[in-house]
Amino acid sequence: MPADFNPQIFKLKSNLRTIVVIVIVIVIVIVGLAVYFTWPSGEKGVEQPAAEEIVPEETIPEEMQKGEVGELEIKEGQTMEEALGEMNPEALVRPLQSPGTSLPQVINNTSGVIISVEKDAIIVKGNGSNFEDQISRELTIKVVAQTTIFEKNQAGRYQGPEGLKYLAPGVNVAIESLENIRGKTEFTASYINKI
Repeated sequence: MPADFNPQIFKLKSNLRTIVVIVIVIVIVIVGLAVYFTWPSGEKGVEQPAAEEIVPEETIPEEMQKGEVGELEIKEGQTMEEALGEMNPEALVRPLQSPGTSLPQVINNTSGVIISVEKDAIIVKGNGSNFEDQISRELTIKVVAQTTIFEKNQAGRYQGPEGLKYLAPGVNVAIESLENIRGKTEFTASYINKI
């Protein structure tokens, strides 16, 4: 029996040595990676700019910037409702948006009544929904080849300036644009729907 017991001890000792060597290698690799990732980078004496100093410049395409027409000037100590009441008292009686809410920064649709139809545009008396002061204004809506004009209930569909002959003064329309139309009186329409 002692003869069989001795080789098992050697196997256990050689396995134990292998396990210890593997554990030591793993510990060395972990410590090496920890030092590598936590060690300060860069040369000594060269200042690294602070993360808060680097401010990426926001570039908003011109068609997505809001216009300046109809923006409220709120004086110190004045609420938005008070400023709106000074500019357009009717907006407090018949508001186009919920009282106490501000106009979204990006607006893509509005509606109104057609005043005149031109060669490549329509002039619309807008309902004021794309202006913070909610005052109705004349809007010049440009019609391009990509503009789709729909009949009431989308019964018919016309593409581009060709569809202008199906529009007439006095017709109510809903207008959508890919541009931000907030505070703008002139923009290009994507869709014009008779309503």
